[in-house]
Amino acid sequence: MSRGRSDTEGSTSSNRREYSLASILHNVDAAERLVRMFCERAGYTTQQCEEIGLAVRETVANAVLHGNESDPSKRVILTTEVKECGVEVSVRDQGRGFDPNSVPDPLDPQNLLKESGRGMLMIRTLMDEVSIECTKQGMEIRMIKYLTNLSGGGAKHEHEIK
Repeated sequence: MSRGRSDTEGSTSSNRREYSLASILHNVDAAERLVRMFCERAGYTTQQCEEIGLAVRETVANAVLHGNESDPSKRVILTTEVKECGVEVSVRDQGRGFDPNSVPDPLDPQNLLKESGRGMLMIRTLMDEVSIECTKQGMEIRMIKYLTNLSGGGAKHEHEIK
């Protein structure tokens, strides 16, 4: 924890939460817990909360390690918001970004035994919608999980969140 300020700072409204996290690995666990609690309150099942939490864990870890290069002076901004059709989570770092199309296919036989490189596949599998945007302020990954059936997983629908 840095002296004089907390590693995690947040602002809230009834349907939206925003957290500013220092780029330290300890905050990966904190981000997952915060999002899981948010999703539980929004009515998601335990399984859905675990899936969303795991996607956030991977995204925040990538933001800390790759985007901000573990520089604790850089922040990771985590935003959660309940929308009409589900929950939207975004993770923004202060890094230079990357081209998601340049990431090697983790299912290619030559990549199957590699220790890393499966994060985006996992995130896209766990969430219903994923978009990536590289801006001057850093990289932002926006993820949506639809809330269509509390007893089952979020179904992929043609809804657009505005």
